[in-house]
Amino acid sequence: YFDDVHSPFEDLVRTRDAAAGFVATAIQARDRVGIFTTSGQNLLDFTDDADRLREALSKLRPRPITPKNLDPCVHMPDYEAYKITIERDTVALQIATEEVLQCRYSGDRRMLQAAQMGAEAMASQVWSMSETESLAVLRGLIQLARRMASLPGQRTLVLVSSGFLTETLRFEISEAVDRALRNNITISALDARGIYTPPAVSDM
Repeated sequence: YFDDVHSPFEDLVRTRDAAAGFVATAIQARDRVGIFTTSGQNLLDFTDDADRLREALSKLRPRPITPKNLDPCVHMPDYEAYKITIERDTVALQIATEEVLQCRYSGDRRMLQAAQMGAEAMASQVWSMSETESLAVLRGLIQLARRMASLPGQRTLVLVSSGFLTETLRFEISEAVDRALRNNITISALDARGIYTPPAVSDM
């Protein structure tokens, strides 16, 4: 299950190449593999056809479902938007306000209140879109677990993602895990970034 909503192209290339290698070397005669995505595009139902699997993997592309770069002047990461909107973090808001002030108003301190209002509005919009995309991943996971429940044999679901925020989606996480447990489905997660050292402020 590829999270093509959050994973950039270089991460998808890395993981699809690894998946293609797995298909070529590890698939047994009675195994079936399916390719599924958060965006719902380029799906391939469970099959033992290695050529079709490789073809589906080759078509994986990043497919965000919300617009990016809302303001070309200021970039606000999802985690910063979460801190401002949900946790009401005054330090994060101050930093964002200064960025808006410098970018939109050339540092004019008379426009500080307007800059803060702009930072808060941007944070709210960025967080809303981030939560929408994270929810799409988890809903897709739940649907796929429901689909796999009726399949015979040992069942494994591998989530491949570069990471997304889930702080406000604990119910959906519990639902996905509970559904998998009830149906003896093993869920594994693979970090599409590979060996990765997160920055001081992480978006995971």
